[in-house]
Amino acid sequence: MSPLFEVTLQQLLLRFVGAVIILGCHGFVLVWLASFLGDAGPRHDGRATLSPVPHLGTLGTLGLLLLQVGWVKPLLLSPVDMRRPRLDPWLLALGALATLVMLILALKLIRQPLLSILPEQTGFFVLRLVNSTVELTLWFLVVNIIPLPPLTGGYALLALWPRRASRTRQLSLFTGGALLVLAALGWLQPLLQPLVDILNNWLLG
Repeated sequence: MSPLFEVTLQQLLLRFVGAVIILGCHGFVLVWLASFLGDAGPRHDGRATLSPVPHLGTLGTLGLLLLQVGWVKPLLLSPVDMRRPRLDPWLLALGALATLVMLILALKLIRQPLLSILPEQTGFFVLRLVNSTVELTLWFLVVNIIPLPPLTGGYALLALWPRRASRTRQLSLFTGGALLVLAALGWLQPLLQPLVDILNNWLLG
């Protein structure tokens, strides 16, 4: 059965909270890294905030909630404005992906303290919420390593053609839609599951 039809209402609610955290943090980091590397455009587009709202894209958000395959709304980057157009898009992608690793480790660290200070019933719910967010972040990280727009890894392509950023962005709807179709059919997740397991054992084992 397709993963699309295996999601319960409770899972959706847990993923929604996780998506708010992931998309807000990841989008915020992307914007400020782009600004640090020389392209302040996204910062002036109203994206320099931890609020997830400016970072939500329809396909990426729905994919994250329903299929654990999602992404933030792509930035309108101008690689030629960066100090090193052939290198900085790579640093942007790697830096933003590295913050997801930090988010997973932070969530791991707070689990036990939360259990010790919260009432048993509340602590159990919060633990489920944290574990769900960790799982969602692992999938978000693995999916966004793929070097295709609109994924974070796709920003690395801009280093190859820094003057064709708009043309690269035009591929986003097609490639994003194709990824979601593959995920909805249940074909993408088995390909990515081994890497998710490796990262899970490495970061949480």
